[in-house]
Amino acid sequence: GEVDDSDTDEHDMEVKWQGYFHQIFGFEKLDLVSWDRLVRLLCRPSDPASLGTLRFAFGFLMTLDILQERGLAAADSWWGSDDECRFPLFNFL
Repeated sequence: GEVDDSDTDEHDMEVKWQGYFHQIFGFEKLDLVSWDRLVRLLCRPSDPASLGTLRFAFGFLMTLDILQERGLAAADSWWGSDDECRFPLFNFL
C-alpha cells in the first residue's frame, strides 16, 4: 500500500503546533479537555512573583484610573469645604 504524504504532513504540523503551544503557554492543549486535568493544571506549583507583579501593575493602573478618568484629582476643589461634611460616616455628623 501507498502512504499518503498529506496525513504525515498534517501529523507533523500537529506535533509542531503542540510544541509551540507548550513553549508559549507552558501547558498542553490536552490539559483543557477534562475537568480533572484542568484542576491539576491550576493547582501545580508555580512562582508567586508573577502574581505579585500582576497585582502591583493592576493597582497602579487603578490608581491612574481614579485620578484621571474618574475625576478624583479635582475632588478637593469640588467637595473640599472645611465647614461642611458631605460624606458623613454617621448620619448625626
